[in-house]
Amino acid sequence: MKALNILFFCLCLPIFGSAVSDRVDNRNFAVDTYYPTANEIRLAEQRGQRYWQNNSQRFPNSTRYLAVYTTSVLQADIIQDLYPKLISSETTASFFGRGENDARMNFSCIMIYDTVTNHFVSNVGYVSVDLPPRGSLARWDGYMARYIGWGD
Repeated sequence: MKALNILFFCLCLPIFGSAVSDRVDNRNFAVDTYYPTANEIRLAEQRGQRYWQNNSQRFPNSTRYLAVYTTSVLQADIIQDLYPKLISSETTASFFGRGENDARMNFSCIMIYDTVTNHFVSNVGYVSVDLPPRGSLARWDGYMARYIGWGD
């Protein structure tokens, strides 16, 4: 009987582990705007399109926007202009947890992909410090988007 329970658990684990999360994080993950290069935008848009082609059937009609990881943003490039915004952000715990002298931290540029038009909503990305769990819904400024990271 015990072996049967273990077998059942092992078979069900992949099914429950791949379930789509409908968890919503209403905190604003956008700390500031960022302008990725044309090549970074093109590659990220391709990843968003490929992800949506492969996964659109998994989601109900509630998913219009996808948050796509576009590129890393070096802390040294933006920290002087960004520090006042980091202080008032709801999602920068990892930045302040590392200490002031840790210059190794990279930020993330997230762009919002519109599943209706099959393109990004603009050529502007959002700087994010912390990111929500992959597959969850979160907010970047005025967009509630499903965070897909790099996609599939």
